[in-house]
Amino acid sequence: MFQNNSLAQGYRAELPLKRTAFRFLTLFDARTVLFTTYMNAIMLESALFIALLAVVGALFVTALRMTPFGRRFRQSANRKRIDRQADLTCPIHGLQREEELVRLPTGEPLCSHCYKEAVHGYID
Repeated sequence: MFQNNSLAQGYRAELPLKRTAFRFLTLFDARTVLFTTYMNAIMLESALFIALLAVVGALFVTALRMTPFGRRFRQSANRKRIDRQADLTCPIHGLQREEELVRLPTGEPLCSHCYKEAVHGYID
């Protein structure tokens, strides 16, 4: 690659090598790349940025719960939970598991015992 050996020695003398530097031979010349130091800094910076996003998101959710808007969300979640529990409760046979309910063509859930009574005429 180099015609004169002294030229190659002079070229090497111009490139200071550090402990974290690596020399790569490319098609045209030798290059010194400090990629381990830079890559570690980039990875650390991205990890810290992701942690910052997580902290900001957690603070936002915590602050949202203290506002009237957050109270409204909690109340609607409680209402849905109570409605789901009421749908699982048969007035005759009491609380049923969701897997045991029969869904009518109208979309209403019906207790399996009440369904047997209605279809077959059996009474427990």
